[in-house]
Amino acid sequence: MIQDARAYSQTDIVFVGIIIFAIVGKLSDSIVRQLESRLLGWRETYKG
Repeated sequence: MIQDARAYSQTDIVFVGIIIFAIVGKLSDSIVRQLESRLLGWRETYKG
């Protein structure tokens, strides 16, 4: 989607694609951090 929009100079679609990537990245990071704190909380060396 982003590549096609870039090829046809549709900058609004490029920005929407980048924002979607950012939201999905932040969401997946938050999920992994929650899982990490739940699964590794018992370890003495865990600094989360």
